[in-house]
Amino acid sequence: MRSLIVMMLAAVAFLLAADDPGGWSKAKWGMTEAQLSAAFGADFHEVPDLHGATDYLGRFRFSLWVDLTVGKIPCRATPHFDKDGHLDSVSITPNKFEDETVVLSLNLRDLLVQKYGPPSKSTEDMDQWTFPTTLITLQHIKILPSENFQLDDLSLTYEKIAPASNPL
Repeated sequence: MRSLIVMMLAAVAFLLAADDPGGWSKAKWGMTEAQLSAAFGADFHEVPDLHGATDYLGRFRFSLWVDLTVGKIPCRATPHFDKDGHLDSVSITPNKFEDETVVLSLNLRDLLVQKYGPPSKSTEDMDQWTFPTTLITLQHIKILPSENFQLDDLSLTYEKIAPASNPL
């Protein structure tokens, strides 16, 4: 009986892990810049060295990207690295601010639901899908217009989840 329970738990863990993207597209958690460049080839772009620049979360090298198209909208996937130079997240945003619309947000949500099923968490302006090693967050914030100014902020982020410590 005990071995049957262990086998069932292992099967459930395998099924859950099978849906886990473990990164984004060809980018897998823990890859280095050189590995990403090899994986994406000519689709991988790099701005000249920014002298150790970091993004707003303190992650290194915000100067790399992969071009892609989502629903006919040109977008950019930007890899982010931890302090040791290993991939720990990827953010996807439209190239133009005017493309950060509700329509694109809904299209992205539909694509994510088709691929991963319903989100594990939803709020008015955010949907999240949680997997053993990956957290996917789609966020769309719309600030109402004021004197011909309107702000839409759309982002899709794939983020590495640190493994939980094993108490055994």
